[in-house]
Amino acid sequence: MPVTTTIIPSDGLTEAERMNHAQLDMNRVLVRPSPPVNERPTEIERKSLPSSRTAAARVKQDRTSLANAIAKEASLKEKQARLNSDIDRHSELVARQEKLVARKQSAEAKAILAETSFDTVELERKLVAIEAELAGFGNIDAIKRAKAMVDSEIQTTAAQITKLGKELELAEQAWIVLRHAQLSEDFRHELHGLHRKLAVILALEDSAGFPQYKANAWKFIEGVRTGVPYVNALFPDWASSVERRAFPRYADAKAKLRATLDALDGDE
Repeated sequence: MPVTTTIIPSDGLTEAERMNHAQLDMNRVLVRPSPPVNERPTEIERKSLPSSRTAAARVKQDRTSLANAIAKEASLKEKQARLNSDIDRHSELVARQEKLVARKQSAEAKAILAETSFDTVELERKLVAIEAELAGFGNIDAIKRAKAMVDSEIQTTAAQITKLGKELELAEQAWIVLRHAQLSEDFRHELHGLHRKLAVILALEDSAGFPQYKANAWKFIEGVRTGVPYVNALFPDWASSVERRAFPRYADAKAKLRATLDALDGDE
């Protein structure tokens, strides 16, 4: 009988086994793992914003300057009123004086024509009193020049008040805009911090057997992503997650949930 000789290769594998291993290797090459889904950051950087103290100090400074200018205007208007009163009184006395002088002269002329005498004592008394009061004003021309100076200064101060009012308005607007930016940044960080609880809720809703009609977290996240423009300064970073696996802390939440379930002892 012929003797059959079986040659065993050095790798110890039969031809069928080698073909099976080759097929497995080919499958490994063809089936590539899906690319990893990167989680959104769990922490976000705070935008650098200038301190509101500088803006507040500018508001205080402009408000003080405006208050000083308004007080100066009020003081000037008081001076203006006094000067106007003096000038008006002086003009009134001059007019009365002129009338009394004309009256005296007319009476004296009539007395000459009638060849009689005219008692000027009362008129003289009135004229003396008027002259004494007029003398108390001093140089009326100087008073009028002072009044003109006050009028000019009031106009200048009024223009300054208008300018300071606009500067104060701009300073307040600058503070409002800066304060808005600061509070918006605070809110953005607080809103981003909600991902911690949202991740746990997502993990619970993703658990086997969870009634899907009660699942709201992912719908909420999608609603924020589609309803709030990305350019909105308040847009939360976690709303950019397009898959649950990309939601910040989702993987940790899933792992902690599993560990919690495994450790349940009736006290939870």
